[in-house]
Amino acid sequence: MVLGGIIIAVLMVLVLPVAIFVGGAIWSALLGYLLVEDAEERLRDAPI
Repeated sequence: MVLGGIIIAVLMVLVLPVAIFVGGAIWSALLGYLLVEDAEERLRDAPI
């Protein structure tokens, strides 16, 4: 019983924050890529 609680506590302290940071990094990279593509496309279509 106690071992299960320790395992859950370790997962919450060590694994969950890392997963949140990795998820945020992936989200930021994807959003940045999409926004750069959109900006380049708008610039290409803009009159000079």
